[in-house]
Amino acid sequence: MLCRISIIIAVVLLAGCGVTSTSVYPGTSLTFDLREEGVQILGEVTACQGGFCNNDETGRTEWPMSLTVPPPASTYQTAIRKKAARTYNVPEGQIVVGEVTVGYYTELVGTIRGWTATAPVGRRTAVTRTQSPEASAATMTSTAPDRLRLLEDLRRQGLITDSEYNATRDKILNDSLGR
Repeated sequence: MLCRISIIIAVVLLAGCGVTSTSVYPGTSLTFDLREEGVQILGEVTACQGGFCNNDETGRTEWPMSLTVPPPASTYQTAIRKKAARTYNVPEGQIVVGEVTVGYYTELVGTIRGWTATAPVGRRTAVTRTQSPEASAATMTSTAPDRLRLLEDLRRQGLITDSEYNATRDKILNDSLGR
């Protein structure tokens, strides 16, 4: 009898923490689809956080988390994007994340102790524009400072070249001065 109770307790304790559920999230809506023209497939990336996760930089196992609900999808997408940027030496703004599959490490009571997310990633290599940068800047915002901020964001993301940036910046400045 004591042996049976010991076996039951051991089974309950060993089964108390493990991958108990998997969720699938779409890629980010702010990036291109992996199948679009101008996206180079880089490979599959796995990111994790919490218990059972080895930190990429230190190599140490992380402390377990204690969450009652899963984090939002953006948490996994951001972690994958950051790891892909480090792994493939590509700016984060050029990383395209595909469908994310997440496995959770949970306790019997449902507390999430950690997660592991995997997704295919790609790199934006070319941008197909329907409008010129100055036309999109003019239609989206009306003031010169707003247009210049938008233009700077486009340059920082690598969506326009320095020469396009300079030409459009000069045009915005000239327009704002009435020249």
